[in-house]
Amino acid sequence: MGKESPDAAFPFPPFSALPLDSSGPPGNAWGRFGPSDRLGMLNLLTPAVVARAAEEIKTGVRVSLDWPLAKPKHPSHGRQAFKHEVINRGRGPELRVVNDDVLTFNTQSSTQWDGFRHFGHVEHKRYYNNTTHDEVTSSDALGIDAKALAERPSPDFSGIESSEETLRFLWDNQFAAVAGDAPAFERSPPTGPHADPRFVLHEWLLGGWGMPIGEMFDLEKLSETCKELGRGRKSIDVSTSSHLGMMTNNTR
Repeated sequence: MGKESPDAAFPFPPFSALPLDSSGPPGNAWGRFGPSDRLGMLNLLTPAVVARAAEEIKTGVRVSLDWPLAKPKHPSHGRQAFKHEVINRGRGPELRVVNDDVLTFNTQSSTQWDGFRHFGHVEHKRYYNNTTHDEVTSSDALGIDAKALAERPSPDFSGIESSEETLRFLWDNQFAAVAGDAPAFERSPPTGPHADPRFVLHEWLLGGWGMPIGEMFDLEKLSETCKELGRGRKSIDVSTSSHLGMMTNNTR
């Protein structure tokens, strides 16, 4: 018998019952929302849950969590840096006061949501809900539809501890998604002598549970505002770019 999730429509098995699909990687929750599910833990955002979240709006104070698109100046792991071009829409030699912006950037830069196509289980070579790499690259399956840090010479960053204890906490609280201010949410790189290879959060959350990961959220102003208001609970609304089949999506 499963525990009751924040929305009673989705009872959930205890952490000790994972994996749900014995043919898949450790800790997976494949099949929990059906064999063809593409939403993962986002299924938990039912109308009832959204309505309860709206009750947290008390003061109307708004805080942006976005970094500028050009941050960090040097994206980690050798990724392409942000580029901004202004294209004047002049016709012939005469100046025309009409301009377009052309932006080129890797969606792993700035504030972002890691989608389920971004990171699967490395050893099993499968993405969320047993989706293959061929499915990911040939269709829109699992696609997202709807400072000093920048100058660091290596991609070693602090973050949430990658451990069984962390995973149990996240599972038992049945979050629809998680986010933090670190470049990779968990400590980066996620593997190495500092980490237990059995508990890489990207593998478990994205590939195993279908739980989106938010990275590089600007939480300092939010923290200050919560302290000023004496509140620890808040309603957070996030919009993303809309393009079928994206691996990662920047917030706005």
